[in-house]
Amino acid sequence: MTWRLMRAGAALLVVTVLFACGSTAPTITPATKVSPTPATTPTPSPSATPAPTTSTVPITQLLTKCPAPRAFSSLTRFASVAGAREIDVASDGSVWVSTGSRGVIAHLSSAGAAMASYNEQTPTGVVALPNGDVLFADQSADRIVELNTSTLATSTFLQLTPHAGQPNIEGLGVDPADALLLVPDTAQGQLESVPLSGGEATVLATGVAQAVDAAVGPGSVIEVSSSSLVPGLVSVPQAGGAATPYKTVLLHLGAVVVSGLLIYFTAPPSKRVYAFNPATGNTAVLVTAIPNPLGLGLLGNGDLVVSDATSGTLATFHTC
Repeated sequence: MTWRLMRAGAALLVVTVLFACGSTAPTITPATKVSPTPATTPTPSPSATPAPTTSTVPITQLLTKCPAPRAFSSLTRFASVAGAREIDVASDGSVWVSTGSRGVIAHLSSAGAAMASYNEQTPTGVVALPNGDVLFADQSADRIVELNTSTLATSTFLQLTPHAGQPNIEGLGVDPADALLLVPDTAQGQLESVPLSGGEATVLATGVAQAVDAAVGPGSVIEVSSSSLVPGLVSVPQAGGAATPYKTVLLHLGAVVVSGLLIYFTAPPSKRVYAFNPATGNTAVLVTAIPNPLGLGLLGNGDLVVSDATSGTLATFHTC
């Protein structure tokens, strides 16, 4: 099917110090339309390059390198963003955070300092584009919106079709090698892709009930998480095809991130973050006692950052 681009209204920007690392998340007040104060662009570190898909550790022993499980309260605080949900780490190392019903997209430096915030309707999944624009999922309208962070203009990038009794879109993913946006169409229970430059949507897989998030995994497949399926993780060929469940992942999942040969995901009902080895089907618990873990991102230094929507805290921890 063909999707047409539609222009929408202008975004609103608030340039304030919102939530410095370690501080209490403030109350967000309605924004006025102002021009953003240019923020210093962080210099990418050499470690910002994507992790290689090779390892000196035998593939069956990768999880033996995982750190011991830690309680969320013991992790290093990265930042505080009221209602923090999905996370995306841009190519320059800066971090974008959505807040859902709070109606704010926050832009943080690679160190977690507040740079800017944008008032938008119900933003959930967020993807920073190479040209500086941002794509985000507008959950209430079941659509994807493109935000021009320079002009503050917004346009509908992709309009999805709601389904009665099913939740609307949650997360977004990227296939960087093919320059594709990965769209877990939550309401329709399928995975779609769209060129990052815009265009028609292609259905890659169906039968993925309440798909939440997607990421390109090892072995040229796309890993898709589900909040209702058990198993809660399926793999889909990058070119499209049948969704194959990982039968040992008996969890309802949220965000999913891939680093090297391992898959990392949040499990909100379990209040945990797990590492998963698709070669063996085994998992390892990395973080426990997270009140509501909705977002997960891979930082430029190789650490992971997880968000807790209840407290608004973003905290970091080591990968395996």
